[in-house]
Amino acid sequence: MGTATLFSPSAATAPVAETRTTGRLRTFVREWVERMQQRQQLAAMNTYELRDIGLTRSDAMLEINKAPWQR
Repeated sequence: MGTATLFSPSAATAPVAETRTTGRLRTFVREWVERMQQRQQLAAMNTYELRDIGLTRSDAMLEINKAPWQR
C-alpha cells in the first residue's frame, strides 16, 4: 500500500512569502536605523561643518525633525 501525498500550493509557497516579508521588514528597520543615525550625526554638526556640506542650520533642522519613516 502506498501513501497518498496531498499538494497544497498555499502551503508550498508559505515559507517563501514569509521569507520575503521578513526580508522586507529587516530592510525597512535597517533603513529607519540608518536614517536616525544620520540625523543624529547631522544634529551634532556645527554651523561650519553644515556649511561645508552645503546646508544651513534651518535645512538641517528640517531633516532632523523628520520621523524615521520619512525620507
